[in-house]
Amino acid sequence: MIDQWFREKGMLAFSLRTNETRALVLDVLVKPVVSFAELRRDATMVKVGSLEIPVASIAHLIEMKSGTGRSKDMIDVEELRKIQSQK
Repeated sequence: MIDQWFREKGMLAFSLRTNETRALVLDVLVKPVVSFAELRRDATMVKVGSLEIPVASIAHLIEMKSGTGRSKDMIDVEELRKIQSQK
C-alpha cells in the first residue's frame, strides 16, 4: 500500500499525531533514504515517561529531511545544522 502511495501520489512522508493534544507528531517516510540498521546503530536513546525510545541522529535527520522538497523540512535542516555545528 505504501509503495502505491509513492507511485500514484508521489507521497514522500506522512505524519501521525496523538488525538489528545495533537502536539506529539511522528513523521513516517514512505521511501527511507537511510536503512533501519543505520538509524538504529546511530540513534540516541531518549527517555519519554517510562519508555526509552530511539531517536535518529542529527546527521541522519538532516539526510532524511534534505530530500523531501518540503519547505518545513528545509527549515528543520537549517536548525539541525546549527545544532550540529555547536557540538
